[in-house]
Amino acid sequence: PQTYLLKLDEPSTVRVFRSNRDEGLVRARAAARNQKSETARAQNKVIGDLPPDADVIYRTHSVLAGLGVEAGSSDMSQLEDIPGVSAVYPVVPKHPENAYAVPFQSAPAAWQATGFLGQGKTIAVIDTGVDYTHSDFGGPGTETAFENAQADENQPADPLLFPNSKVTGGVDLVGDGYDPDPDSDTYQPVPHPDPNPLDCGGHGSHVAGSAAGYGVNGDGTTYTGAYDNSTDFGAMRIGPGMAPEADIYAIKVFGCDGSTNVVTEAIDRAVDPNDDGDPSDHVDVINLSLGSDYGSVQDGDSVASNAAAQMGVTVVAAAGNAGDHTDVSGSPGDASRVLSVASGVDAASIEDGAE
Repeated sequence: PQTYLLKLDEPSTVRVFRSNRDEGLVRARAAARNQKSETARAQNKVIGDLPPDADVIYRTHSVLAGLGVEAGSSDMSQLEDIPGVSAVYPVVPKHPENAYAVPFQSAPAAWQATGFLGQGKTIAVIDTGVDYTHSDFGGPGTETAFENAQADENQPADPLLFPNSKVTGGVDLVGDGYDPDPDSDTYQPVPHPDPNPLDCGGHGSHVAGSAAGYGVNGDGTTYTGAYDNSTDFGAMRIGPGMAPEADIYAIKVFGCDGSTNVVTEAIDRAVDPNDDGDPSDHVDVINLSLGSDYGSVQDGDSVASNAAAQMGVTVVAAAGNAGDHTDVSGSPGDASRVLSVASGVDAASIEDGAE
C-alpha cells in the first residue's frame, strides 16, 4: 500500500477567506464556510471514482482541498485521471525526530534583550501528543493524574486537566493503536480519532517542552520565572522552552508505535483548529519534529507545509537527524517555504545525554 495526497481543483477555504477579506470579516468567514461545503461535495465525487482497492484516510480543506488516500503502488496514474483531481503526491511515512537544547540556543540572552517570551502566540505541535498532566505544562505532575488521563484515552479529557493554561487545545487524529507500517508487528493503518491528545511515547511532550514548556523546579513543581539571564537551568529538573509563555495546540499523529501518514491532515487542522472552514483561529507556528530521510519536495506533506507557510503560518521542520550526509534533510524539511532546522552533536553532547 502507498499513501497519496490528492489535490483537488477546488480552492482551499483559506484562499477563499483571503480573497474575500477586503469585503469584511463577516463576508470572508461566510465565504470560507460555504467553500468548505463545496469542497466536501467535490471530495465525495472523487471518492466515487477511486480505484476499488483505495481507502480514504483523511480529508483536508484549509491549506488545500484534498484527500489522503491509501491505494496500491501502481494506482497513481489512475488517481491522476480522476475528474476534479489536479495533482497527486505520494506521501512517505514520517518518523519522530528531535535534537536541540534551549540554553545552547542562547534563549536567556534573547529573553533579556527583547522581553518576548512567546506571549499571545500558539504553537501547533504535530507529534505523539502532549502530556498536559505534566508540571512542565502547568499540570499536577503526578503519576496518578497521567494514569487517570490515560485510562480515558478515547474519551474527552478531564476538563480540570485539559485544556489548561499551556496546552490550550488539541486533537488525536489517529488513536494509540495506529501504525501504518506494513512491516511492523503492530500494523494497524486505520486512524481512530478521538478528542484526547494525551502523549504516548513521550516524544511530543519533549518537543512541546523544548518549544514552550514553563520549566520544572528541582522539587517537581512548575517553574514560574523569571525568564531572563537569571534563570538557573542547573537547579531545575527540566529547563523552560524557547518561548515559555506561548500556548501549545497538541495534534497527535502517531500511535504508540510506528510511523504516520496523516501529517497533511494535521497541518490542515492547525490552520483551522475548530474545523469550521473559518481560518481566523489558525495557529501562529507549526512544529514538525518528524520527517522522512531523503524525501522528495513532491511529497504530499511538503506540499501541504508550503501551502500553510504561504497562508502566513510559520512552519518549522526537523532536518538532518539521520546524520551528517548530503541531502539528508528529507521531507517535509525540504519544503522551500519551511524553516528547516538541522541538528548537530559532538562527542561531548552525546556523553551528556543530548539527543
